[in-house]
Amino acid sequence: MRKDYPMHTIYLGSRDGLHFLQADYCKIKDIILHEFSRFTMFEADGFFAGKDVKTMVIKIASDDVDKVRRVVTKLGRGMGQKGVGLEVGGQYRSVMTIPPSHTVAI
Repeated sequence: MRKDYPMHTIYLGSRDGLHFLQADYCKIKDIILHEFSRFTMFEADGFFAGKDVKTMVIKIASDDVDKVRRVVTKLGRGMGQKGVGLEVGGQYRSVMTIPPSHTVAI
């Protein structure tokens, strides 16, 4: 019998608002692959504070919420973001991954 899993959507904005570099794409993929063997990711046009920001959208079907949250934190830290968007069941929240004083300035 098949099992239904909740869908988690992660929104990771690029640091400079531009397209993700191949190295960034590989780093994001490697961080996720460490925890999950099945997921979907694609670059999209997002907007933050009224500005166009290239955003990596990552979809993970899993009932392990703690594991998804670990990935969100690892992505934020690995990409120098103080916050990463997480949507579960239609509810969105910004997950603080590192203190603002430790973010990477680009």
